[in-house]
Amino acid sequence: MNWLTRFSLKNIAAIVILVLLVSMGGVYTSAQLKMEAMPDINFPVIVALTPYPGASPEDIDKKVTQPIEKALSGIKGAKKVTSVSADSTSVVVVEFDFDADLDKAQQEMRDSIDRLELPEEVLKTTFNRFGFNTYPVMNLSFTSDTKKPAELERWVHDVAKASFESVDGVGEVQVKGEGNKQVYIRLKPEQLKKYNLSPQQVQQALQSANLSLPLGDLNMNQIDLPVRIEQKITNIEQLKNYELTIPANPAAGFQDAFEQIGQGMQGLGQAVGGLGQAVGGLSKGLGQMGQGVGLLQAQVQILQQAQHLQAQIIGDQLALNEASAQLRENPDDESLQKRVKDLQANIARNQAILKVMNDRLEQLRSQMPKPQSGGKEREGAGGAAKVPSGKTAKPGVKEAEIKTIRLEEIASVTESADGNTMITRTDGKPSVNVDIVKDPDANIVEVADQINEKIAELKKNNPDVKIALLFDQSRGVKASIHSMIREGLLGALFAAIVILIFLRNFRMTLISVVSIPVSVLATLILIKQADISLNIMTLGGLAVAIGRVVDDSIVVIENIYRHMMKNPDRDVNLIQLATKEVASAITSSTMTTVAVFVPLGFVNGIVGKVFFPFALTVAIALLCSLAVAVTIVPVLAKIMLLRGKKLRLDRTRSRTAEVYKKALAWSLDHKGWVITVSIVLLLASLAMIPLVGTSFIPSDKDKAVQVSLKMPSGTHISKTDQMVRKIEEKIRRHKEVQVISSSVGNLRGQLNNDGSIGSANRASMFVSLAPSADMDQWLEEIRHELKPLQKEGEIMVEEVKSVGPPSSKIQVGVKGNNLDEIRRTADQLAEKMKQVHGLVNVSHNLSEEKELVTIHVDPAKAAKEGLVAQQVAFSVRGLLEADKVMEIEKGTQTQDVKLGLEKEGVNSVEELKNVQILSSTGKLIKLGEIAAINKEKGPVTIQKENGQQYAVVSGNVTIKDTGAVSRDVQQIIDGMSFPKGIKVTLGGDTEEMNKSFAQLGVAMVVAVAAVYIVMIIAFGEATAPFTILFSLPFALIGGLLGLLISGQPISVSSMIGFLMLIGIVVTNAIVLIDRVGQQRRRGLAIREALLEAAGTRLRPILMTALATIFALLPLALGYGEGTLISQGLAVVVIGGLASSTLLTLFIVPIVYLLLTRVQERIIGRPKAEVKV
Repeated sequence: MNWLTRFSLKNIAAIVILVLLVSMGGVYTSAQLKMEAMPDINFPVIVALTPYPGASPEDIDKKVTQPIEKALSGIKGAKKVTSVSADSTSVVVVEFDFDADLDKAQQEMRDSIDRLELPEEVLKTTFNRFGFNTYPVMNLSFTSDTKKPAELERWVHDVAKASFESVDGVGEVQVKGEGNKQVYIRLKPEQLKKYNLSPQQVQQALQSANLSLPLGDLNMNQIDLPVRIEQKITNIEQLKNYELTIPANPAAGFQDAFEQIGQGMQGLGQAVGGLGQAVGGLSKGLGQMGQGVGLLQAQVQILQQAQHLQAQIIGDQLALNEASAQLRENPDDESLQKRVKDLQANIARNQAILKVMNDRLEQLRSQMPKPQSGGKEREGAGGAAKVPSGKTAKPGVKEAEIKTIRLEEIASVTESADGNTMITRTDGKPSVNVDIVKDPDANIVEVADQINEKIAELKKNNPDVKIALLFDQSRGVKASIHSMIREGLLGALFAAIVILIFLRNFRMTLISVVSIPVSVLATLILIKQADISLNIMTLGGLAVAIGRVVDDSIVVIENIYRHMMKNPDRDVNLIQLATKEVASAITSSTMTTVAVFVPLGFVNGIVGKVFFPFALTVAIALLCSLAVAVTIVPVLAKIMLLRGKKLRLDRTRSRTAEVYKKALAWSLDHKGWVITVSIVLLLASLAMIPLVGTSFIPSDKDKAVQVSLKMPSGTHISKTDQMVRKIEEKIRRHKEVQVISSSVGNLRGQLNNDGSIGSANRASMFVSLAPSADMDQWLEEIRHELKPLQKEGEIMVEEVKSVGPPSSKIQVGVKGNNLDEIRRTADQLAEKMKQVHGLVNVSHNLSEEKELVTIHVDPAKAAKEGLVAQQVAFSVRGLLEADKVMEIEKGTQTQDVKLGLEKEGVNSVEELKNVQILSSTGKLIKLGEIAAINKEKGPVTIQKENGQQYAVVSGNVTIKDTGAVSRDVQQIIDGMSFPKGIKVTLGGDTEEMNKSFAQLGVAMVVAVAAVYIVMIIAFGEATAPFTILFSLPFALIGGLLGLLISGQPISVSSMIGFLMLIGIVVTNAIVLIDRVGQQRRRGLAIREALLEAAGTRLRPILMTALATIFALLPLALGYGEGTLISQGLAVVVIGGLASSTLLTLFIVPIVYLLLTRVQERIIGRPKAEVKV
């Protein structure tokens, strides 16, 4: 570092220009840095969501989840496959390593699922990925006193959504409301029977009603004109009047044929009169009649089969046209190529079969008996009776007359919101909620500012619409920026006050403080080059670093000041010498602090990814501060101290230093007492850990609460809504409440923001509180008030967190091979866990059961009526669950059209038994006549891990000390005996916390080793660095005491604080021991060297420690808004630095003296040392 100082002092102009460039570059870069709430991190999980409307969890598991699980378990890089089968929904979660290529993995998952043959009613699988940038940056609520809910939602879709999507940087705008009204077509079985129609025929006709397909090109005058077919239904009236073709009745079509056979029968009757004379003629007539009836039945069957086959060919041809159009747009799509080939093969095969059927029909017609109408009559020997000759005319089939009927004549066509699965409300009024997700590369502050401008514009142009901002992530980022600026200014002010008190010189103070802005601006330039955004973690790193970047400059300027006070010959050489004396010490101390963050880069999981930008920012800031201390500080000292007003000599000794030297001398004489007291204090501090408590990630300062409701499974959405209104009424009584936004149910086929499956029995309420609200007191009061309502459903009240799960949850997994044993074990665990203090809403997934209705079709009875189980299922499904058949376009929106059967009066099992089903013969059969209908109980969800079913016993933690709750639960697990093969593991927040703490513990051990190696390199020996390490344990005393006093739990952020302490606390010891080494090399004995170093280096040690402590004080007091990691970390650093500094001044010299004497006895005294 000496060459840098020499270069700087010789090239003052270059250094000044460089400082100006860094300052301007830093200011410019700060405006260019991407701002976001958290680092752009994607969690290594991909969720495959597959809806199967109307299916039970068992059906979902068997027909959808299991095939998907098997297909996805072979995906490269998949660590674990878990699944949840719930009503109408299959969710399969595949977990990967953090370094996996998720884009490639998702494509492999999509291809694997596309190759599966799932039931036709299964909807398309959608894929979800979660990360910090997939959460909405803003949540808005729209209400209106004049617009109806449907009108308001349409306005939000057409106007507000389009306005927000026009903002540069907005990735997705999600609209959540009650949903548009849907068009329901309810077919009337009696009318279907009357007009010889089946639900399938109506469905096929409606699916082809909205048609837009390219047909090819038409060459006109050497110009190719694209040709396409267009047919669209644009409103309900057109749908009601849509004409359906009435298929010809095959029986009516053969009426003439029956009449001709009837003539043969009439002739037979005449022949009976002459029985005695024409027995042979009678026998022949009977034979002709039987032959004709058999052939006619065969022809009817072939016509019915041909009609069904023609419908199949038409459907395949429509699908082929659509697939061919898609293939022209994506010619390399292998799945489309395969689909086109399959459809072409189906059409060709069915056409061939149809030709064979036509040939067979002609053959049967040619074999029909031909009655004799006017032939000669043979006379018998015994009389003149006439016998028909047996010749009849060929039975002819009349050409069927094509007739049509309007849709409304066979069905009711209505608009309804009955099928909607979500209700949204804000402050008691129907509302539409909007979630805005930004692009990963967008600047959150700029996006939020533009959205706020759009909101103001919408309010101005639409005064009848009220827009409430529920949540805004950019507020946290802005608060962090303001906090960093404030902490920087306060840190500079406190550091200046400390320096001014100790040095009593304004110019010296100014030189030291310059290091703060220059280091911060240089850091901004470098993190921009490292492609790191300005987020809560990097801002937190800068805020923490501000208290440390001034330390190196303080040590340098203090040493320069000390030399100037003692030496009348003041020149550049003096500044260079003073800087050189401390250069190795500050380099060692800075490198040790940087070294502690190196292991953090190797911490796996979310903690390592989240805190990596924080660690890198702090490390860069410290390296920049070191460069400033050995370059800019000496230059400023030369400019301001040598060229300005001369400093007066001051040869007086510091009274504080003299007192400390006397105390140290006493300690060196009473080493046993000092070491004993220090160890007792250390052990006493360890006893505080249970009192402090543990938590995963501390909550931030958002004054918002989320209330979650879970009603019994199967609860209708209207009943859930009634319960929500009761909760809203109790919450609204509190004066601190500003906004209540409620969401009941969830949009079908979508996951909630936290990845859970929404259903009609669940609801959530977002409650915004006034900034002055006492969060802990308010939470306690509202939980007490809502307790009586817990009898009707589970209610959870938790503080909203910007990062991490909204609630702390304890989960216990129970796995095994026997499901009954798993269930019994889960029951026992749940009962015991309900007694744990701070744990509420304890339940497990196997304990939840709900009633379901099972229809067992009797194959024999159904066959007699011409039915099979599949036909019954289709009819009952059409009655209970209308399926989407088409869409009606309304401007930029579409309205779903659903087809089903009339279901008036079907509200019980008995009424279901009386439902009439149309058989293939045209007869209406009651469902109860061919099937047994029973009520049964089934699981609410089926959960699996790697294909094995397991139970999860879960509960919500309502106290800050998550660790205490997890310890109680672990004691319960340890105290139970489980059946053979049953494995019980503790998970949830506890699992993540223990994993993170373990990894950070390893990181600390590695950090200590890294610090030791750096110090060995710096000192050139092992004894002095080993001595310095003894200052580390005593940092625990102040760190834990600080957490206890401030009420902060031991969390990931406070663990990072302890990690930082490893690098910070050794700084003071390095400064002290470095001076001891210098004095020993000059010939002083160990004791004298220790006392001289203590008196000389006391001032810089106290100055750096106090500057760091006071700079971090605003963060520790909780004034630093928006910084997730600041308070707990700052408390630990302040407490640990205070205790370690105090004890370092005594423990380190004592240990150094002891180890040095041991070393001398083993290897002898160094030759360079002279005994004084």
